[in-house]
Amino acid sequence: PLLKTESCELSQTVSGQAMEQLPLLAVGGDNSGVRNPYAATFMLPGALALNPNNNSLGLTVRINGNPNASETALLDGMDNTNVMTQQSQQENQPSQDSIAEFTVQTSNYSAEFGQTGGAVVNMVMKSGTNQFHGSLYEYLQNEDLNGGNPFTSSGHGHLQRPGLHRNDYGLTLGGPIWIPKVYNGHNRTFFFFGWEQFIQHQSILEGLISVPTAAYKNGNFGAAVTAAGN
Repeated sequence: PLLKTESCELSQTVSGQAMEQLPLLAVGGDNSGVRNPYAATFMLPGALALNPNNNSLGLTVRINGNPNASETALLDGMDNTNVMTQQSQQENQPSQDSIAEFTVQTSNYSAEFGQTGGAVVNMVMKSGTNQFHGSLYEYLQNEDLNGGNPFTSSGHGHLQRPGLHRNDYGLTLGGPIWIPKVYNGHNRTFFFFGWEQFIQHQSILEGLISVPTAAYKNGNFGAAVTAAGN
């Protein structure tokens, strides 16, 4: 609605369908290969992205001028805030494909949402229905699909492309609890299951690296001493 008359809160809801169409991967930062649903907060009114290259909510987003890392994360109404490192919400984020929608309340929320300064992020998980539904997915990144580093040579007429393998894969399944001739859960009992795993293999080029000379390999370090004895 354009005007809420029952409360004075300011909030915005992001649907699961919208998250599927948004680029939820950060460029760089820890766990940047994992789709982070919190990245959708960047587009909210009053949200300031402090460092878009870091894949965490509190460290990168400041809501309505409040201090960063002052948000509260709720999962189906239960507190899901990372109390050890609040700016690293991605460490306990739910799987993207398991979320139905989430609402971000940015100001004037009711007293039931205490212990927060910046915003309240309330995520609602998917649930089963009378029909069986599921999904199977994988997001792949491979250095063969990347561009090479400028001004380098692989020795085979190509640019160097440091090794990088990322696999983010998982599945979801939901429906009625139904055991033939024992229990029919249609219209009464449902289940939903979601599983996701992220694996990354990466090689990093760390500047210029020297190798030992033939004399060094034989234990002769005389060349390492200058004429002055240094």
